[in-house]
Amino acid sequence: MNFRALVLGLVPTVVILWQVPHTIVLRMGLLVVLGLLSWPRAVASLAHPAFPDERRAREPFGVFAMFIAWCLVVSFTMSPDLRASLSELRAQWLAPTLILLAGYGLALRYGAGNVIVRVAFLGAVLHAFMHLVSFPVFIAYGGSFPYPDFPGISNHRANVTYTSAIALSMLVADAFARAGGGRGFLGIDGRWTVAAFVLLLASSVLATTRNGLIIFGLLTAVGFVLLAMRMRASASRAAWATLLACAVIALAGTFAGLRAEPRWSSFMETLPVAWDTAGHREWLWGEHNLSHLPKTASGAPVEPSAYYRIAYLREGGHLMLENPLGNGVGRDAFRYAIQAKYGMAGMSHSHSGFVDLGASVGIPGLVLFVAFLGALALYAMRATGCAGSGLHLALALVVATYAARTALDSTLRDHVVQQFMLFAGLIMGTIALGERRGEA
Repeated sequence: MNFRALVLGLVPTVVILWQVPHTIVLRMGLLVVLGLLSWPRAVASLAHPAFPDERRAREPFGVFAMFIAWCLVVSFTMSPDLRASLSELRAQWLAPTLILLAGYGLALRYGAGNVIVRVAFLGAVLHAFMHLVSFPVFIAYGGSFPYPDFPGISNHRANVTYTSAIALSMLVADAFARAGGGRGFLGIDGRWTVAAFVLLLASSVLATTRNGLIIFGLLTAVGFVLLAMRMRASASRAAWATLLACAVIALAGTFAGLRAEPRWSSFMETLPVAWDTAGHREWLWGEHNLSHLPKTASGAPVEPSAYYRIAYLREGGHLMLENPLGNGVGRDAFRYAIQAKYGMAGMSHSHSGFVDLGASVGIPGLVLFVAFLGALALYAMRATGCAGSGLHLALALVVATYAARTALDSTLRDHVVQQFMLFAGLIMGTIALGERRGEA
C-alpha cells in the first residue's frame, strides 16, 4: 500500500514538473521509473487483451504505430539528412510514445477506484493554484500589474492554459455524470467543482494568452450546454443558481481577459494583408520582428501575432501541396522548408501544430495523427467500462480541446504533447480497468 501511494504521488509531481524550467533530468527520471513499473503491464494487455475494452484499446495504439512507421518512411525517403531526421524522430516522438504506454499501464496497475486519474487531475489543478500564488511573489520582486507575459512557475505564460484545459475537460465530464445521477470519477462534490472551476478560470485569465482563453471559453460553453441539458428535468433551484453563477463568472472572466488583450482591435484589417503572402513578404523576417511590418488598408501597422500566424498557415498549406510526402521529420521542418524555398526564414515554427506536422511528415502523416486523435475519441464512445462515471466524456473532451489548441498553437512538441499523452493513456487505462472490474 505504501509503494502504491508513492506511485500515486509521483503522477501529480510529474504533471507539475512539466511546467518548471530546469527540471528535465528530474522529470524524465521520474517518468522512467513510472514507465518501468507500467510498460510490462501495458504491453501484456495490448498483446493479450482479456476484455473488449482492452481489445478496443489496440485501435488507437495501432493507428499511432502506423503514424510512427510513416515517420520512419519519411526519414529514409524524404529527408535530406537521414541522421538528423532519425534524431528528431527520437527526440520528438519517442517520449510521447512511451508516456502514452506508461499512462495506460499505470491505470491498469494502480487505477482501482479511479484514483490514478484523480491524482493526475489534482496535479493539473495544483499547477493552476501555483500559477496564481506565484503572482504576489512576482509583484513583491518588482513586477507590475497588469503584466502581459506572466509565466507563473513555468517559462511561458501559455503553459498553465494547456493543463487547465485538460483539467477543465475532466471537471466538466465529472459534473455532467453527477448531474445525471452518476457517481462521477473525481470524487468531489458541487462545492469543490465550483472552487476548481474558479481556480482554473482565474489562472487562465491571469495568463493573458489569447488562444488559451478562446479554448477555455469554448470548452466552458460546451460544458454549460451539456449540464443544462442534463439538469433540465430534475435539478434543484440551488443547482441551477450555481450553474448560472458559474456562467456569469466565466463570461466576466473570459471577457476581461480578452479585453485586456490588445491584439483584437486590428485583427480584421490584418487578415487580408497576412493572407497575401506573395504581395507582403515581411512574414519571412519571423515573429520576433516587430518593426518591419506591412500596413493595413487604414495605414496602421498589422497586428504582429495575427499577421505571422495567418501568413504561416497560408504558406504551410502551400508547402504541403508542393511536398505532399513531407520534408523530413523535425520540429523545425517548417522553417527549413521555408528557408529552402525563399532563401530566408526568421521564424521558429508555424505556430500551428498541424501545419508543423504537415510540413514535416506530409499529408499522410498529418492524416494518420488526426486519425489517432479520432481513434481515441472513438474509443471513448464505444468503451463500456466505468459507464456513468464521466470518464468516456472526459477522454473525448481532452482529445477535442487538445486538437483545437493544436490548430492554433505548436503543441505537437516537447512537454505539451507529452502531458496530453499521459492523460489520454491514464483515462483509457482506467476505462479498460473498469470493465475488467465489472464497473460497466
